[in-house]
Amino acid sequence: MGAYATERLVAAESLIPIPEDIGADQAAAFLAKGLTAWMGIRALHQVQPGEVILVQGASGGVGSILSRWAKDLGATVIGVAGSKEKLPQVQAGADHALLATDPDFLATVREVTAGGVDVVYDLVGQATAELSAQAVRDGGKIVTIGAASGPPRHYASLQGKRGIRLVGGPTGRRPRRRIPPPRLAEGGRKQRTSRSEPRGQA
Repeated sequence: MGAYATERLVAAESLIPIPEDIGADQAAAFLAKGLTAWMGIRALHQVQPGEVILVQGASGGVGSILSRWAKDLGATVIGVAGSKEKLPQVQAGADHALLATDPDFLATVREVTAGGVDVVYDLVGQATAELSAQAVRDGGKIVTIGAASGPPRHYASLQGKRGIRLVGGPTGRRPRRRIPPPRLAEGGRKQRTSRSEPRGQA
């Protein structure tokens, strides 16, 4: 509450220090999506060096931050775009950029990692669920964050058949352990804002 006020009192423990090379506008834009990305790579799954992850919706705000951050942590990132126009943005933050509609999608994934990816971050939902299920290795993990195209229908049966772990979303298990808060000094923070609007139009 009070975000549009000129001045307000805020408890110090609720604030996040901003490094000198990051402006207030960039910090505000980053934190809105960045906290969701942080939840994905720190709370729902602890990204480890050497892991291969696939990000569905890698051109969006959360997906682009998550891709860069995971890559900075040492993971190999396969970013997926829904259209050719979005590929350049995905390429900027991922090791490999693929189109969701590419008929050779799974073959390309298998070239990167023969048994399938360790983790899928699915920010799209129903439209990409089947492809995500085919891309993840047996015993791997699917992290659902939102469902822009509707809730996925294919995930529930994977746990018994292939030992796939599901976290986040309506069918997932939410983390019970406390995760240290994010720091803007961590990787992935160099995120551009596409535009800004006057406060009265925001």
